[in-house]
Amino acid sequence: MRSRTNELKPGGSLVFVFVGQDESGRVTYGSVKDSFLAAMEDMHIEGKLHRRVVDGFHIPLYARTPEEVRLSLGVNNEDWVIHDLFQEGLVHPAIEELERKKATDRTTRPASEQEWIQRSKKRFLRDHRDEEVFVSFIYMRLQRR
Repeated sequence: MRSRTNELKPGGSLVFVFVGQDESGRVTYGSVKDSFLAAMEDMHIEGKLHRRVVDGFHIPLYARTPEEVRLSLGVNNEDWVIHDLFQEGLVHPAIEELERKKATDRTTRPASEQEWIQRSKKRFLRDHRDEEVFVSFIYMRLQRR
């Protein structure tokens, strides 16, 4: 945040929205991540992916808590005034969109990537069809002192 301080004149504002960790314990994108990993495991079992690819796959998602965000700004912050810092959980409407798009995805992705995407969708619909895809977001508005 120190570099952002130098970029904004006093009184300027920044607004952040990012994935957060829900305070109630619900997992952000849990069913989606599960479907991605299960599809990769299936492809490995069928000999289509090496074990090292499956083991090396990492979804780069770090879900912070509002408290972590507050602490990252420093307890006695001299540069920023926090006007808003709150969290909200939303249910993603992906399941409705997937049902509307029953047609095959006609992209130019490599065959293995396309297969993984299709398998992930099938696993999601098979294993998580009736579940909400929950996402927790943290919203923050800062003002430069």
